[in-house]
Amino acid sequence: MLDQRDHSIIAQASAHDAAEIYAALVKAGVYTGFNLADFEAMRFDIYGSTVEIVTAATEANQAKAVANVEAAFPGSRTLPNEEPFEGQMPMPPAPPAMAPPAPPTVPPTGTYPPPAPAGSDGSDVEALWREFFADQSKWWNNRADKTNPNAPDFKKKVSKDASPEEKKSAPALWINGRVPTPQWVKQALGAA
Repeated sequence: MLDQRDHSIIAQASAHDAAEIYAALVKAGVYTGFNLADFEAMRFDIYGSTVEIVTAATEANQAKAVANVEAAFPGSRTLPNEEPFEGQMPMPPAPPAMAPPAPPTVPPTGTYPPPAPAGSDGSDVEALWREFFADQSKWWNNRADKTNPNAPDFKKKVSKDASPEEKKSAPALWINGRVPTPQWVKQALGAA
């Protein structure tokens, strides 16, 4: 039996096929222009034929599967909708779907950075982290969807009109990169 998802897929494929066929017929001169009624009739014919073919194939496959089970296990019987029969344990319910993990959060702007500690090395990396915490809206947060573990955790946004070199050389920050991350940054990001 076809469910709503199956019908939706068949409807989309039918519309695509009808458009391809209709365009070929226009190109061949069968139709002189677009006629919505002709197109819809073609689409519904393709949809109806496809549903009939898929339904028949599905029912044939189900009948074949039942015959195979009955041949392999003589005396067994199949029940519609997997209903348990006397003495059979019912199937346990499916486990609830797991929610995707929430993306990591960054503390609100203004909380960090703390004033530069006395004796701070004042490195470029620390200056970039201070710039990041001063206005996080100017940085991309890539932590939730990193596909490459070596990619930066944060990258500074550049203009849409920037050259490829400017985009590639935009400042980037790693929480656990080659350059040590200041402890206050790790604390601020909850990565300490």
